[in-house]
Amino acid sequence: MRLYLSSYKLGNYKEELVKLSLNNKKVGVIMNAVDWSDDKERVTKSLNDQIDVLKSLNFEPEQIDLRNYFDKKEELKKHLTNFGMVWVYGGNTFVLKRAYEQSGFGEIIKDLILKDEIVYAGFSAGVVILSKSLKGLEIVDDPLIVPEGYKSDFSWDGLGILDYNVAVHYKSNHPESADIDKEVEYCEKNNIPYKKLSDGEVIVINGEETKIFRLDNISKSLKLAKNYLGKEIKIVIDRSLGSKHPKHDFIYEVNYGYIEGVIAPDGEELDAYLLGINEPVKEYTGTCIAIAHRKDNDDDKLIIAPKGIDITNEDIIKLINFQEKWFDTEILR
Repeated sequence: MRLYLSSYKLGNYKEELVKLSLNNKKVGVIMNAVDWSDDKERVTKSLNDQIDVLKSLNFEPEQIDLRNYFDKKEELKKHLTNFGMVWVYGGNTFVLKRAYEQSGFGEIIKDLILKDEIVYAGFSAGVVILSKSLKGLEIVDDPLIVPEGYKSDFSWDGLGILDYNVAVHYKSNHPESADIDKEVEYCEKNNIPYKKLSDGEVIVINGEETKIFRLDNISKSLKLAKNYLGKEIKIVIDRSLGSKHPKHDFIYEVNYGYIEGVIAPDGEELDAYLLGINEPVKEYTGTCIAIAHRKDNDDDKLIIAPKGIDITNEDIIKLINFQEKWFDTEILR
């Protein structure tokens, strides 16, 4: 089975999600854990944000609203054959469990997971629902919330995919973090095995192998660089297109600069490649579309492009190879 289990949204290790996927890039996005919310504008924005991030990873996301399949299990089962992955958004675990039961999704997805016919990915409620039991989660989520169209009754059994509970949002800057401490106490008091995940961390299960990607495992420069992904950033160009490196004998094939005032682990300002601009410039404001992550050197670089312009990972590598060829570099988003 292939699982990508995040504490909050996609976490800091999106590249691991990409590695789990096979040829089918279609992703079913399930937002039913927030069906209790009256703030439809916020829910729509959250959906669109998730779709945008998944698209940036070269997936093909579309929403699957389980309410459309209440009492239509066979129809849902047939529809799910189109997808290589599901991404389950967080929210209220008990609302989500009701949706799983009323649509039959819980039974269908468990079968698909165990047969390794689909990648199951999600965060928060989408993760904790995989445990054997939902007992103890009422400390964090209200089990009495019943949105319109939902039945009040539900089973407290989880899907039973995991033989331990996952305490998400642990020691994080999240409104539920204080209650998570109480949930951990509940697990310890009742001898329930559990794993703690802070926001940004993920559990990745691929067959028999389970890896937990912790925040303290991430290189310092990568941790810094991830703060700028998807953001509009002004950079100063100190090595313009066509200029020669001051020490090494190579020519800059793209504009190269830094974010002024942001100090990287090497003691210098955080570097950035500017792509998509084919003339020398002194400064530029663009979007950080990716990170050039040096696996053998804690000196990652931002990839900046004009707003609205995307560049494939393969093309990025080709464009920056004039300098990165001396390092073991991968492109992360």
